Amino acid sequence: MCVLVPVIADLTSPGPCGQRLWEGCQADGGHVTASDTQSVRSKFDTAITALRWILTTGVRIYLQFYYSKQPLFWIPEGWLPGYVEWTLSFPRAPRGSVSIQVWQLACSSVIAMVSEAVVAGLKLKERDALPGGKGKGAPMEMRSGVGEKKEL
Repeated sequence: MCVLVPVIADLTSPGPCGQRLWEGCQADGGHVTASDTQSVRSKFDTAITALRWILTTGVRIYLQFYYSKQPLFWIPEGWLPGYVEWTLSFPRAPRGSVSIQVWQLACSSVIAMVSEAVVAGLKLKERDALPGGKGKGAPMEMRSGVGEKKEL
């Protein structure tokens, strides 16, 4: 496999270093095979997937672990029954507060519901924009079921 590594000096002026790399590559045959390309693509995809996971899920898990004993905010005393206060502070925040785990769960649920509502609204708008509009089309065929024999 032949790999040319660009060096800053090679890009600015042709010199012996770049020439040697090129000649060495040509001596190897200068061919890049499909398996070489697939190998590089696979390594790149793995690296990008790992980086994306670390920047999204990894950061969330780290924050939940680091701030697990600290309350996000306090609920005024007496507003909720004791078992609700305990549930909101689950797993390790002080009782009477809202933990980061519960807050993350609530935020992700709201985000999921809002995104579902937006998608449904866009689908309705798309359907209304079709010829015939407002979902009007051919009437549905009604079957009475009389005279039809069903087999069990």
